[in-house]
Amino acid sequence: KGLLGPGVYMSRDVKKAEHYGDVIVEAQVDIGKVALINKKGHFMQKNWAAHGFDSAWVPAQSRVGVSDLEEHCVGDARRVAPSHH
Repeated sequence: KGLLGPGVYMSRDVKKAEHYGDVIVEAQVDIGKVALINKKGHFMQKNWAAHGFDSAWVPAQSRVGVSDLEEHCVGDARRVAPSHH
């Protein structure tokens, strides 16, 4: 469920990822059409997919979430693939 509704949650900020466990997976992500959610209570915060967006992005210091670190929510898991090194 999360801050931005259902989806795969990602962040480019390792500090954000560390909040959720000890293992961090690097991935390639096709974010598609992105909804900018830059304030708490944004009218699309939980329903951006219904407005035609593929993902939602909360920028750092936007005061939307508790951690105030950036995150993406991608609606379709097929847009996310683990990177192979």
